[in-house]
Amino acid sequence: MSRAALEAFIEERKGEPILEIGPLISPLVDRDIHNAFFADIRSTEEIYEFYLPLDVCPDGELRNKLVPIDFVIRESYEKDVAGHKFNVIVSSHVIEHVHDLILHFHDLSKVLNEDGFLVMAIPDRRYTFDHFREVTPFRDMHDVYMRNDFACTARLAFDFEFNRHPCNYPVDYQNNAVSFYPVAEEDRFLEYQELYKQIKDEGLRYDAHFWVFTYITFLDFLRDCLRANLLPYTLHYSHPPLLNCGEFTIILKKDLSILEDSDKRMAEMMKIIDLSESQIVKDRDKAAEPYVEEALEEQLARLTSTTSWKVTRPLRALGRLLKK
Repeated sequence: MSRAALEAFIEERKGEPILEIGPLISPLVDRDIHNAFFADIRSTEEIYEFYLPLDVCPDGELRNKLVPIDFVIRESYEKDVAGHKFNVIVSSHVIEHVHDLILHFHDLSKVLNEDGFLVMAIPDRRYTFDHFREVTPFRDMHDVYMRNDFACTARLAFDFEFNRHPCNYPVDYQNNAVSFYPVAEEDRFLEYQELYKQIKDEGLRYDAHFWVFTYITFLDFLRDCLRANLLPYTLHYSHPPLLNCGEFTIILKKDLSILEDSDKRMAEMMKIIDLSESQIVKDRDKAAEPYVEEALEEQLARLTSTTSWKVTRPLRALGRLLKK
């Protein structure tokens, strides 16, 4: 599903209550068209002060472009949206910043109406500045969930600062135009170590990409959440990144019954496993395409170099036909 198709999914739900998380300056939901609300961990003024030094807008337009925030999430969505319920929650490039992802999914389910949808655009590590970082295993997300301690993210924030790449263009990653060049930056390394200590020992709240996914590893994360009976959703839709795009799309549908129905949970796991395995085959075949072409060209060259006219005559005729 492209960004345009994702917007079309939202467009079909005019009049329904929709919550968008972290819209910043480019919301997917239009307040003038939809029954829309916006949430963030910061107030509108706090967002302005946080992003102003980062130069996210040209010509000082940040204040005018910021989407006003209706709900500031200090404790949880369940507590801080003041009793509101939504048919759709939209989350674009948000969940990688959430320090406890499993808890986050449970929290959002409590403010979704029955059969509501959680719509997510998620960065794919392969085509973003997380390219050279390791994908996150389920055990790490489960560990943070069980500990319920922000200090657990200290090593994840360290990894984010230490291993992210400066390139921000998905096309460069998809075209293999980006290489990792290890540079000795002792001063920066000391900064990263200090950051680690501040998060771990002093409770610093830091904004980073804690969680690193590809399309397939996120499907595996959903599978493992189901295995552990920690996912109050079914998978409604998924789509891998499009060409020259750094994100994939996931739509979950709230379904509390799956927490009580082991047969339904198993069927959902098998559906996700089939999706993941079929995508692995597609990715492998796509990666093999240039090598298959190269191998065929080599075989053709070998055959056309033979002195046997019984082989070369039909091959040359075929070659002329292909050229035409």
